[in-house]
Amino acid sequence: MSLVLVRVDDRLIHGQVTEVWVPHLTVHRILVVDDRVAQDSKEKKILTLGVSSSTQVEFLTVKQLVAQYPKLTQDKTRILVLFGRMDLAYQVYIQGFHYSHLNLGNIHEESGTKALSPSVCVNPGSFGQLKTLAQAGVTVTLQAIPSEREVSLQEFLK
Repeated sequence: MSLVLVRVDDRLIHGQVTEVWVPHLTVHRILVVDDRVAQDSKEKKILTLGVSSSTQVEFLTVKQLVAQYPKLTQDKTRILVLFGRMDLAYQVYIQGFHYSHLNLGNIHEESGTKALSPSVCVNPGSFGQLKTLAQAGVTVTLQAIPSEREVSLQEFLK
């Protein structure tokens, strides 16, 4: 499997993804992992409006993504995996869908969250999940678009 980007972005598919990340990384397939969205045909249709016809989009539940992991490891397609929430990225990793790098692109501020960057806010639970992933060897970085400086989670753990 050619996982070119695993990203948490609460907006899921939007301009930064379709106009910047997809061409920059030559992505051929986007896997959107969100249990709610995977069951909502109207939202899926809206999210795919701005995606080029040359890019395949699939909407999966956490369970479906984990079940497809063995098959995906044989796939040579350049894949971008998108999560709308940090806990989903954590769940799939714990359940066996292992990745080596996690990009935090955009997580809006909510009550109880702390800003790590202008576009990434995390709550204490998510921060704990990020630390666990980092301890497991996952490189966690904050970067909205490729032209921005990539900031390592390690800078926040000091």
